[in-house]
Amino acid sequence: MKKLIYAFLFFSTQLYAADTYLHGTIVDITSVSEGLLIKMDKQSVPDICQNRSPFGWMLIPNDRKAIMAVMLMNWYQKKTSASVYVDYDQKNNAYCTISQIDPDN
Repeated sequence: MKKLIYAFLFFSTQLYAADTYLHGTIVDITSVSEGLLIKMDKQSVPDICQNRSPFGWMLIPNDRKAIMAVMLMNWYQKKTSASVYVDYDQKNNAYCTISQIDPDN
């Protein structure tokens, strides 16, 4: 019974995460007054962002300075492969907001 419960918890977490993250190559960045925009290859976005992000742009808001610093540092070093996580509760009407960037090492 314990194995069944652990298996359920393991798979339910994966299903939840699939909606809010994407792994791939970051191909472009730009800045707007709200923060830093990034674009993944093939204009891919997480499932939760499908009808929200114009042309595949996702926003790192200005108040998330640590995430922005990690992104810019890796972009400068040409380390563009990463997992991008977005907020589950999207409050920005124009762009999908990023909550975490996990660069590949």
